[in-house]
Amino acid sequence: MSIKTNKERLVIQTVMGKIHHPTVQSGGAMKLCHDGSMIVSPSVGGITYNVKVGDSVYGMDCDHVEPGVSIKNSDSSENGALVTLACIGNEATVVSGEAKGAKGIVTGFHGGIDHTLIYFKADDLEKMLPNDTIVVKAVGQGTKLLDAPEIICTGIDPTLLDKLIVDVKDGTMTVNVAAVVPAHLMGAGQGMGNGYNGDYDIMTADWQEVCNHNLDKLRYGDIVLLENCD
Repeated sequence: MSIKTNKERLVIQTVMGKIHHPTVQSGGAMKLCHDGSMIVSPSVGGITYNVKVGDSVYGMDCDHVEPGVSIKNSDSSENGALVTLACIGNEATVVSGEAKGAKGIVTGFHGGIDHTLIYFKADDLEKMLPNDTIVVKAVGQGTKLLDAPEIICTGIDPTLLDKLIVDVKDGTMTVNVAAVVPAHLMGAGQGMGNGYNGDYDIMTADWQEVCNHNLDKLRYGDIVLLENCD
């Protein structure tokens, strides 16, 4: 159905970044796990060929891996604009390197490292390299539901929003979700100053509790409801 929004009044701007090489903290790559074990595994950044939207979030041996392509702007204030103004569903275009002209879609953001994540077709990934520049046509921040003005929309392209919302009636928005996450399973991101950038982590150390809430079936890109969170 068509949802009434203010999309005709939304500003469209260019934001851009470069494919960010994978990084390892200065203290080394070794990480302490919740069970006391130590691991070294792939993590944030780069071009990830075999982890993509639609895959199980538990399918690979990694920690904080980012599906698809991770981009960042070396200027901190400009990168702040990139992770704030770019919205999921926005169109992204490669403008340098062998993959120049390839089209992708913004799929998410990662706080701390402050990456913007983008989906591209597998054939396009093969042509990319770190430092290739990607431009995002940013639109979505400031979106309002005209039939439910008290609901705040953040970080989503209005075209994608229109596809996700089932109904807006009597001030209530209906959206199909893959799972409901109770507040006691939420971790890093708790207490952040705003919900317009960064991220909010679902904790998975208690596997039985994860299964109790059907979170063992989560896939990258799923829409979930976070209960009792602000």
